[in-house]
Amino acid sequence: METVGTVDDKLKNDVDDSPYQTVWADEQVGGVVKNELSYGKNLCAWPRAFLTPLHMATYMSRPELIGHLVNHGADVNEQGLMGCTALHVAALHGLVQAVAALVTNGADRTVRNDLGETAYDIAVSKGHHAIAGYLKQ
Repeated sequence: METVGTVDDKLKNDVDDSPYQTVWADEQVGGVVKNELSYGKNLCAWPRAFLTPLHMATYMSRPELIGHLVNHGADVNEQGLMGCTALHVAALHGLVQAVAALVTNGADRTVRNDLGETAYDIAVSKGHHAIAGYLKQ
């Protein structure tokens, strides 16, 4: 009996050479982003209970994808789960390159999440001093 492979294998083989390839090949977001794009859906019009593709690209620290998503209509200040923007996510996880990409693409450093925290507040509380210093500028 021939093994067909997994859904992840199929995704990795079906992608083109677009900037989304790295996301599609990642099992955390691959199917979701590819499905949304194939149906022409707005990648940023997700219910607030979910994280947007921009949040996921940030979590995976993919600066090139962050820029690509914003250039194609993603709202860099979109608030997802608990009112967190992608900048909050980057600050929480200490993702320096993602923070830089988000700020370069117009992220508002003053947005507060549902707990009243800015990305700067989160960076300070998590001991990410380099990010906190960058966000305080």
